[in-house]
Amino acid sequence: MSFLLTRKRQSVVCRYGDGRLVLYCKGAGTVIYERLASGNDELKKISREQLEQYGEAGLRTLCLAYKDLSPDMYESWNEKYIQAKSSLRDRERKLDEVAELIEKDLTLIGCTTIEDKLQEVPSCIETLSKAGIKIWVLTGGKLETAINIAYACKLINNDVKQFFISSETDAMREVESRGDQVEIA
Repeated sequence: MSFLLTRKRQSVVCRYGDGRLVLYCKGAGTVIYERLASGNDELKKISREQLEQYGEAGLRTLCLAYKDLSPDMYESWNEKYIQAKSSLRDRERKLDEVAELIEKDLTLIGCTTIEDKLQEVPSCIETLSKAGIKIWVLTGGKLETAINIAYACKLINNDVKQFFISSETDAMREVESRGDQVEIA
């Protein structure tokens, strides 16, 4: 099952030489955690703390989980998956519904981090700023990660006033409080 921004995860079913079937799933911590089986609370607690620390350090994080599948469970699910995949109408929705059937009751394997190298971003931002171009950061990701990346690429520093806007209403109030007009397109 492919990675889509809406799903924030990707899964694959592996058949081992001994016939065992295992679903492996990787994705955003929030998405994986809501699909985990109950139990194993200590590992979940520790890994959540680690995810938070890694995010605060500006690293991208992924959670990894698995689920053993019985042959009957897999065959039943795979028939539905093939039907959804070959559907001419609402294919994405149907694939998502089928994925929901199997991507649950997972067991957490652990977490991993990736450091995105920013390369020439700081010099590009400096050039844009010198040209008088205003730069905003919009993200659907973690706030801590966005802030750390903004510092790393020199978009912000300790002298920059930061505004954290969590909804359209907050955005309008913030802009209006500075005396600017608000237009929503």
